[in-house]
Order: sequence, then C-alpha cells, then structure tokens
Amino acid sequence: MSPLTLDNLVEQYQQVSLSNQRMLEAFGALVTELQRAQVAFILLKGADVLSRLYRIRGLRPFCDIDLLVHAQDLSRLDRLLTSLGFQPEIDGNPSYYSSERGLRLDITTSIWYLNPDGLCEIWDRTIQRTIEANLIRCMCTNDLVLYLTAYNILHRGSCSTTFTHDLRLLIEREPVDWVVVLEQAVRWNLNIPLYYGLTTASRHESSSIPPAVLQSLAPTSITEKRLLDLLRAVVTDKPLLNIGHFLMFITRPVGQKLRWVWSYLSPPREFLRYRYGKRGVSQPLLTSVMRVGWLIAQSVVLISHILLRLLIKPSPKVAEHRSPFRVPLS
Repeated sequence: MSPLTLDNLVEQYQQVSLSNQRMLEAFGALVTELQRAQVAFILLKGADVLSRLYRIRGLRPFCDIDLLVHAQDLSRLDRLLTSLGFQPEIDGNPSYYSSERGLRLDITTSIWYLNPDGLCEIWDRTIQRTIEANLIRCMCTNDLVLYLTAYNILHRGSCSTTFTHDLRLLIEREPVDWVVVLEQAVRWNLNIPLYYGLTTASRHESSSIPPAVLQSLAPTSITEKRLLDLLRAVVTDKPLLNIGHFLMFITRPVGQKLRWVWSYLSPPREFLRYRYGKRGVSQPLLTSVMRVGWLIAQSVVLISHILLRLLIKPSPKVAEHRSPFRVPLS
C-alpha cells in the first residue's frame, strides 16, 4: 500500500470517527430528554450496529439516528423535539434535524413486514445496552438478523458490502437462535430474501452461518426460485432507483397485496404532511391525485429498468470483502 493511499485511509477514518462521535454524543444528550418525557424508542440500523458490533468508532459511518417509536407518542415527541430546536424535514415519515446539535432523526412507528401483533413482539423482545452512559432499547439478536436483511435486501434493494459486513459481524459476535430466526422468516414471508442475504454474506471464508440454515431456507417451489432469480438480478451493490417499493410489494402475502397498493395510492393525511409538507395539508386531494400520476410514471420507468437488468444479468459484486473505510453511508 502506497503512503498516499495509507494517508487517505487514515484521514477518512479520522473524519468518520469524529462525525460518529459527535452524533453519538448529541444523541446521548437527547436520550435524557426522551426518557424524561417518557417517550419509549428502539434504536435502529447504523447507530445500533456501529456501537454494538464494530468496537472502533471510525470503521462504520452512518448519517442519522433511526428510532422506532409508538404511534401514540408522535405528538409528544414532536412537541419535545420542536422545543429543543429540531426542525421537521420533508420525508415519508417524521424526520427532524438540529443544526446546532448536528443531529438528524428519522422516526418510524412500524416495520412494514410486521402486523400489529408482530410489532408488539419486537418491543417485548428488546434488549438494553449502554450507549453514551444511557440504557437504550435495541432489537434482540434474532430480530436484528431478520430486520437488517429485510431492510437492505427489500426496502433498500441493495446488497452492499456494508450490509454483508454488518451481518457477518452480528452472526460472529452475538448468539443467534437459528430455529427462531427461521420460524420468523417463514412467518413474515422473508425466507427467500433471508436466504439471498445469508448466502451472499456466507461467501466470505470466515462465515459463521451454519450450512444447515442455508439448506433450510433454500427455495423449493417454482415461485421461490423465480423470486431468488429476481433478487440476484436486481439487488446488487448497484441498486435500481425505487426498486424497494416493488420488492416490498411482491413479497407481501397474497391476501395483503391489494391493501398494500391502496395504502400507496391513498395514504393517510399524516403521511401527506410528512412527505409533501404544507401542500399535503392544505390540498390533500390534489396532492393525492398528483401522487398517483407520479407513482404510475415511476412504475413504468422502474419496470423498464427491471426488464433491462434481467436481460443483462450483471454479476453482483458483493462477495469480496473490502476495507470498511470505503463503505458508503447508510
């Protein structure tokens, strides 16, 4: 490795480490306010993974703090964050940013593949960890294996080196009850996405994924095999724009697909407010009609991109392990 390359890596590490430190410290201060206001939350994704698995702060970048909260706490959370100087941002769900604290929050009240009972079970199984001197709720290991995989493979439609490295570390450093994970994967119709994510991660020579787990998840029906072929073609380290909406739709149980489509075509007013701001509040009907037109146009573009990807069939470049200094933000 040349001195110039080494210097660049050291500089990048320092930048990532400093950014992560600032966000975690700012979040630690915010946790005190959230707990005082009795707003329960579960820490998700990058901030959880970094503090939980990497041990060294500069090895894994993240750009915001993702929290799962109860829907009934949203109003109280909004009042608290506004009083602390956070400004709401336009997004598909509640999102806030404080320039003073250098902290961006992304809030969700649900996980798309779970029904209300399944969401309650996630809350009941949470574990507590210490982050910045605060006890914070996080997903248990089994739930995190499934959530990380489903979020990256289906929601983001991406199989990046960041994801595969996160998944390998989680499996290597925390005890996984594979019987429970497999049961949950089948229950939530995630067995093929989980198979694809695990087989990709298992290509690394030090993988701790038991072969029997992969054998249990392997597709058996024609439908499962076609889904796996589709994931291999479109879910790579170069994701297609908006592919996540399509993947989440086709992996919904048959009886829930129409309801899923309707939720996109006729979203609640709260969503219109988060996604479109003042226009969504003052002109909900016009906003909804324009949204339907936009969705149809984007669907046509997406289908053409999917067909093109299926015809070209690029080889996913996710098997090799690259330096964590080069992974993209997520």
